Amino acid sequence: MVLGMNGRWWVAAVFVVWAQGAGAHGFTDPTRPPWLGAGGHPSERAAGLQAIVLGAARRLALIDGRFVAVGARVGAARVMAIHHNSVVLRGPDGIRRLTLAPSRRVRKTAILKEGMS
Repeated sequence: MVLGMNGRWWVAAVFVVWAQGAGAHGFTDPTRPPWLGAGGHPSERAAGLQAIVLGAARRLALIDGRFVAVGARVGAARVMAIHHNSVVLRGPDGIRRLTLAPSRRVRKTAILKEGMS
């Protein structure tokens, strides 16, 4: 079936309307991080430690939808340290450690190609 220019626009318009309606029916992007809301902005539900970024030059933590570095304030607390799976905060209530959910271990197995032993 060959569509003319008007037909192509019609198909595109139907697809756009369908895609917008999919979100209203409970279909969400499975690749969207849980702390991002519509439009890629941090959602109101973003709370706690969501991610840690470790680089050669600096360490960042995503807490309550905002990237922070060591020394930054998070509410009344100050970020004291950022580790590979946790962040240490010091506030009026003392020292508190936020931890990422433990990741599942992935077991890698070797697969031999046919003819190799």
